[in-house]
Parts: sequence; structure tokens; C-alpha cells
Amino acid sequence: DAVLVDGGAAGELLAAVEAATLERPVTFLGDVAAWREVVDAEPALPGRVREQWRERAIDLVVGDAETGPASETLLRPAEETGRRLAEAALQTAELFGRPPRVWGRTTYGLHPQLPQLLKRSGFDAALHFTFDVGSYPDAEDASLTWRGPDGSTVQAMSRLPLPSTRAATLWQLPERLAETVEGDAAAGLMLIRPAIAATGWLDLVREASPVFGRLQTAGEFLVETDTQASVLSPPAREYQSAGLAKRAAADEPDAVSDSAGVWESYLADVRDRVCGGLADLAGASGGGPGVERLAGVIRGLGEPTHELAVNPLPFQVVAETPGGPRRVPPLGFLATPLSAKPAKGPSLVEEGHILRNEFLELHVSRRTGGVQRTLVPGRRGNLLSQQLSRRLGETPDGEYAAAECRELAVVEDSATAAAIRTRGTLGETGVEFEQTLRLVRGRRWATIDVELKGPVPAAGNPWVLYDAVRWAWAGETIPRAMSSDFDAAAAGRDRLEAPLFLHVGDEPPVTLLFHGLTFHRFSSGRSLDTLLRTHGETRRRFRVSIAVGSEHPAEIAMAADAAADPRLRVPVANPRAEEGWLLQVSRAGVLVLLVAREEHEDGRPRAVVRLRETDGSSRPVRLTLFRPVVEGFARDLVGRLTDRLSVSEGSVEVRLRPHQMRDVVLTLE
Repeated sequence: DAVLVDGGAAGELLAAVEAATLERPVTFLGDVAAWREVVDAEPALPGRVREQWRERAIDLVVGDAETGPASETLLRPAEETGRRLAEAALQTAELFGRPPRVWGRTTYGLHPQLPQLLKRSGFDAALHFTFDVGSYPDAEDASLTWRGPDGSTVQAMSRLPLPSTRAATLWQLPERLAETVEGDAAAGLMLIRPAIAATGWLDLVREASPVFGRLQTAGEFLVETDTQASVLSPPAREYQSAGLAKRAAADEPDAVSDSAGVWESYLADVRDRVCGGLADLAGASGGGPGVERLAGVIRGLGEPTHELAVNPLPFQVVAETPGGPRRVPPLGFLATPLSAKPAKGPSLVEEGHILRNEFLELHVSRRTGGVQRTLVPGRRGNLLSQQLSRRLGETPDGEYAAAECRELAVVEDSATAAAIRTRGTLGETGVEFEQTLRLVRGRRWATIDVELKGPVPAAGNPWVLYDAVRWAWAGETIPRAMSSDFDAAAAGRDRLEAPLFLHVGDEPPVTLLFHGLTFHRFSSGRSLDTLLRTHGETRRRFRVSIAVGSEHPAEIAMAADAAADPRLRVPVANPRAEEGWLLQVSRAGVLVLLVAREEHEDGRPRAVVRLRETDGSSRPVRLTLFRPVVEGFARDLVGRLTDRLSVSEGSVEVRLRPHQMRDVVLTLE
């Protein structure tokens, strides 16, 4: 018997808790926010819950620390989801004296990374179903092992519960019991009801329960039942929220740009946290943005003499400096004199409509204003084309108002960077566009900045009425991998929710970089639409990028996003060093999402580093800081140290499972 927790049903919940007995256990399902509202209304509730929970008469299935559409797990960074799960576990322990064992939500919140995040937050089991719209692999099993891409597992129930408030449930009970007895490794059914609902039909089931089996709480059934459960390890493409369609149905504005804004803010926050943590480890004082604190450690006295380029990523990046593009050390900095003379060399523009550097060549179409061809040195044939369009409705191949270019002009032309701007309209829709394509010497990607003016698409299904960037590549059978958080996962659906990239794995590979734009639709096996505007959208400016030759799509996505962050270039006076690094990561495909300073109990500084494996490799990674490491531990999301790390010659070795996110705590000399 599961009871849904509603903040407005405090009295009914208290009565349900007090009525629970060992013979008739009850499970309560709700988010921490709902429990806090109930506790505020019924101060006696925490004591009763503690007592009955201790006596195993009740169990709590807890969701996130917050609820609502904004917390839809699939559309948000996994790191943020892990933070909310850890907060939910800690707040539940604060309210009721113990952390929860089972996770579950009423709104859509499923994601392939959840087993890892749940285990690291202290959960042992989960409800792998939702009462909300959205797609997920429906295994219909009362007890299974849910395995994430990193190998972490939790026990889960995927068989949908039956509403105990309906008379029809009573008549369906024999059939549903037969299904679970015949097909499930551990036979079980969950009956669910709101707290305010009458329990008449449920009472009949309770009276008959000794005939069918035994009533248990969700925790007892999932965590303590000894069974050889089947394993569920679904690919990311089988999970898809309905966030865009739900917002359109509710006539909410900015569905596309709000989702993009979540990722834009998150990636900017990652850069700031890494820079701030490195600054704190280097002895910075005071507050403020992380880049400014790091610059404060490096700058000297006087008026600015140099421009400091900061790299918050664990691999080299090419920064635009006063003297031209230069490589900045991983997780380090580079200071260039403001008086440096601009680099000399041939122009990156040819024939007035071609952009070319040492990695790629873009031919800009005078007809559409988009990319007519993408070429690379030493390989014949077009890799990718691009243009803007408006989709007007649902037909077998789609009906589009295509871009018509009215103006093409070179707006930047030097030995180090070049840009071409095109202007035009989207058919007869009244929409005007401006598109600027920019290429920098030494970079494997080109950026495309888009501005749209004019009426937004008509109201209706946002998946068939939208303004979009249209991409097309050579063949329909080329493998394609979409971003699932930072991982590259096989893209198989016609609709994608991928905020960072689509990796088209030809030779050389082409990576479409989305800078947070989350919603995409395959219009054929060789073309994709990246949605920019649907009905109600107020945002006018968007950015996408094209990268070639990168085997690490998450890294190139992070690099292209960081390149557009002006905060990473700071004027400084007489820097104490012109170049340096503060943290080294020994292998590619591993991101650093957090660096922070803590104090050891004996006063020595400790560095907290959050690592994220993105390539699916299990090879160990070695971390080296600018100060020697003397001791290292791994730590979970709720602050528990889990295992000791191997330290040698001032560096620490961390074993990462494929697609794992892991925190390490390092004591420094």
C-alpha cells in the first residue's frame, strides 16, 4: 500500500502514519518539499514517522529535494540531479532521523545515469516508472536490477502500481497477480492512493492478503527480498521526456531557450567553480568570480600590461590573445603582453565566401546564407551542409520555408580569424535572419551565430512547427551519437534531447555542437533539425558550432563553449608568471567539474576534485597538483569517504569506471 504525500493533506497523512501497524505496513511516496510542508502543518508528524519507521510499520520513498517541471531529470545536468538527490537524503535524515532507501517520483525524472547518482547518494532501490508523460523502457517487472552506464546498480520496480481507490482494481487483481507470479523474479504488486482517499477497496484486499502473500513496504520488498532479478541496462535513447510538448500544451513561453539556459548557466558555473577552486588552492583571498580570484593570485602591481587567458579545462585550448591564437596549458593560464604585435600570415577568407584554416574549410552559400560544403584537407567530398529553415507542418518529408540569402559580406578578415555574415529571409514567413560564421586559426571548430527577427511559429505541436538549423551529411548509415549528459550515446529516435552535441562518426568525424540547445529532430537518416524557436519563444539569438576531427565530443563541446566566455580573459599588471598549470589530468576523455579547497583536521589544505569519465574507458587517471599530494580518498555525494587512493611521488591515481562521476579528496603537503 503506497500513499502519495501531498502538502495539503497533513491531517490525513498523520492519521495514516498513526494507523500503520506491523501487520499492515504502509509506504509513503513524496518529495522532501511536500514532507516539509506537511511537517509545518503537523509538528507531531516527525516523531510519529520516526517511531513507525523504526518499527518497520512504514517506509518512505523519497524523490528530489525540489519538485516541479524545472527538476525534470533528463533535461538537466546529471551533476545537478546528484546534488538534489544528496540534499533529499540529508534533509530526510534531518526530518525523520534516517536516510531513505528507495527513490521514486510522481513527475518524470528517469535518466540512465540515475543508478550511479542514487548509489552515491545513499539510495539502494528505485521506482522505475512514472505517473507523468514521457518515454522510458517499460520492463513491467516487480523486481529487477537497474544498471547504469558506469556499472552501478540499484534494485528497482518497473511494474506500474494499481490505484486502490478504483473498484476495477479489485476485479483486475487475480489477472495482475497471475502476471507477476508467472513473469517476475519476485512476484509483487503495488497499490497506490492519495492520502485523502478512502480505503474501502484496499481494506478488502488487506483482509484477503494472507491468501495471496504478505504485505511489505517498498524497502522491504526491493532491498531485503533475496531474488535473482533480471537486469535492466537500457540505452539512453530509450529515455525521453515530454517537457517541450507539455510546455507547449500549457502555453508556457520560452521552452527551447529555458532549457538551453539551464545548460549555459551550468557550464559557466563549472568554469567558475574550477577557476575559483584553483585560486583558493593557490592562496587567493576574498570573494568574487573564480577567474578574478585566480587572476588576483597571478597579477602584480600597477596598470594592466598583459592579458591573462585562463583555461578551466583539463586539456589544451587555443585562446585568442593580443598576439594571435596561442595554446593555453590545461587547467592553467597564459599571460600575453598587451603590446604584442598581431600575428602575420595569409588571410582565412578566399573568394569572398570561403573560410579556411588548417583543420576545415567552409563554403558559404550565396543562395541560402548557410554552409554549402564542409571540407577537410586530404579528403574529398562534402562532410556537412547547414541552413536555416522554418518547418510548417507534418508531412512525410516535412514542409519547410527555406532560407533565401539577400546579402553576404566579409565582416572580419585577418591572419588569425575571419567571419562572414549573411542576411536574408525564411521564405514568405516574414522572418528575417542574420547568420555570422566565424573561424579561428588553430581551432577545429567554426561557430555560427544566428539572429532571427519576425513572427514566431504558429501555436501547435512544437515538434512540427518550429524555426531550426538544418544539418545534412553524406550517408544515412553513418553512426551517430548524441550527448546524454556528457556521454556519447547511440542516437536512434527521430526526436532527440541532446544539449551538447551530435557526433557523426565518419572519417574524419564531424561533431555538431549545440551550446545547450536541447531539442532536435531527424528529418531523414542523413539530416537533423536543431530547434531554435517554437510558439511563444522570445529569444532571438542562438549559437551552434561545427567541429571536425575530434574523437572526444564532450571535450570539443566544452572547449567551444568556453571559447565564447569573455570572463576567461582578464587584464593584469606585471604577472608573476607568464604561463603555468595548477592541476594535470593524465588522460583524455576525463572532465573536471569541480575544484574546491577544504581544511584537514590538522590544518593542512585539502583539494576536492570532481572527475567525469566521458569516453567509456576504464583506464586509471593520474592527478598531479602544483603542490604534492600526500593522501587521497574517494568520497560520495553525501560526504562519506569510500576508499583510499594510491599516492606516488606526489601524484594520485584514480580508477574511473566508464562514464563514472567521482569525487576525490586530496590532502596536500
